[in-house]
Amino acid sequence: AAGIAVYVATLDASVGVVVLACSITAPLVPMLSWRFIREPTERWQRSYRALYADNLDAVLGMSTLKILDASGRRRDELARQAVDFCRLSTRVIALWGPSLGIVALLVAIGSAVAVGLGALHAARGELAAEQLLILLLLARECFRPVKDLENAYHDSWSFRSSAEELETSREELQSVN
Repeated sequence: AAGIAVYVATLDASVGVVVLACSITAPLVPMLSWRFIREPTERWQRSYRALYADNLDAVLGMSTLKILDASGRRRDELARQAVDFCRLSTRVIALWGPSLGIVALLVAIGSAVAVGLGALHAARGELAAEQLLILLLLARECFRPVKDLENAYHDSWSFRSSAEELETSREELQSVN
């Protein structure tokens, strides 16, 4: 992204500066907001794992629950747990929303400024039509790695949680041995 922004700056310095600033700032937003989002997100992951495990246990033990006439009670417990999980999910989404919105805004601003300034400079004769086309294509392409990085960052959450669980299990096994 930085390399593309530098090349865009050789075509049009003002567009290059804006695109570079937006492409550098966009990945920093999730990192800066992480301190506010970390604890609720980790709690959400634990809650998700617990809800999944408890539902699986209930399904696998359904015949036992019916024999003991406990299926209604277990259903009510799982329903309460699901409602709690839903509330926590809503809170986590609300916390992640501004971070994702700011990143999207920075990408949109960078792209819009590239289009606006590029068109203005082309209209003034300061930029040839083919340079404008290259500038517009590259300015938008500059943000693709930023979006890919953001998507990978969010997609990695489920894997991170699993990796932490495996690490905890490994440490427990080592302490037993």
